[in-house]
Amino acid sequence: MFLVIYAVYLLFFAKNLKLRNRGGKASDGMIGAGGGFLGGFAGLSGPLPLIWLQLQGGTKDQQRATYQPFNLVVLSFASLAMAVTGQMNLSVIVIALFCLPITLLGAWMGSTIYLGVSEKVFKTVILVLLLASGLLLAGQQILRVWSG
Repeated sequence: MFLVIYAVYLLFFAKNLKLRNRGGKASDGMIGAGGGFLGGFAGLSGPLPLIWLQLQGGTKDQQRATYQPFNLVVLSFASLAMAVTGQMNLSVIVIALFCLPITLLGAWMGSTIYLGVSEKVFKTVILVLLLASGLLLAGQQILRVWSG
């Protein structure tokens, strides 16, 4: 629900929410650790650092230059942990290989489109994606509760 409230608030009510005191490297480290924990725990490495980077007020290039390596590291460690703990079985590898071409196509399309979008459009797209993620997560939880 936090993702939904945050995204709706920034999309419709507060156009320029920025932190006055950015907290420094200690705060950055706590956000990184929180994103890493959420990535390993629930596959949600992205939302916390994305929100933090938006609140920092950097440009789209600064945000992307920070987020992409972070996400690569977190997802690499998560994959390694899955492999070490035996969760990376043949069926997971087959599914990953099946999805790889579409994933690469999506990454290429996103990178190409990114070059042509303004700061405002970039921020809006990120907020819409956070909103969609929050709605999907909330919807999944509601369905679990209702289905018993």
